[in-house]
Amino acid sequence: MAVTGGTVLIEVSPGETRAATLEHDGRLVGLEVERLGDAPVTGAVRLGRVTRVEPGMGAAFVEIGEDQPGFLGKMRDVTEGEAAIVQIIRPAGGGKGAVLTAAPVVGGRYLSLTPDRPGIHWPQRWPGDRAAMTAVLEPISPPDSGLAPRPRAADADAATLRREAEHLAAVWAGVRDRAARARPPAELQPAPRLVDRVLRDAEGPVVIDDPREYSRIK
Repeated sequence: MAVTGGTVLIEVSPGETRAATLEHDGRLVGLEVERLGDAPVTGAVRLGRVTRVEPGMGAAFVEIGEDQPGFLGKMRDVTEGEAAIVQIIRPAGGGKGAVLTAAPVVGGRYLSLTPDRPGIHWPQRWPGDRAAMTAVLEPISPPDSGLAPRPRAADADAATLRREAEHLAAVWAGVRDRAARARPPAELQPAPRLVDRVLRDAEGPVVIDDPREYSRIK
């Protein structure tokens, strides 16, 4: 769901959760539903095993614990049977397996962590002063990883950005630790649920009608 800075209304019922995004004039511009028992997969990090390599395509097929192997494009120097940490960027559908990346991103509210890709990775459009943000982010970038500022980072103070960078680094350290002890296929980090994604991405007010869920997210 593309969040545009308007209000997000979240309705929680026994069978499903619904999130509606409203523009400032009240127009509905997005609606997403998550039903009880649904397990979101987009964004999940898995430890997979390469089952087939297609050198001509620069791609590989990876067993990730689903009915069909996932498709991993832009992959070089991999061998069949090799374990690989991958992230699902598009779920399976249309008779095809999930689309994967070997360059996972750990997303936060202000920053995203890019493991094994050091440096500052700028979004296509950046609303603030790049030099000033670079001066803040370079000292707090975790070793061997990079940071990508999200638009709202321009309004965050240095302490807030430092805390989030440390949190994202800890999340990825946990992924690495689980990968070292797991046998593929295995889930290393679940995909975020609908409410958590809304809180991460929303730029405007979020209104929720369920007291229990409100207490959890607060």
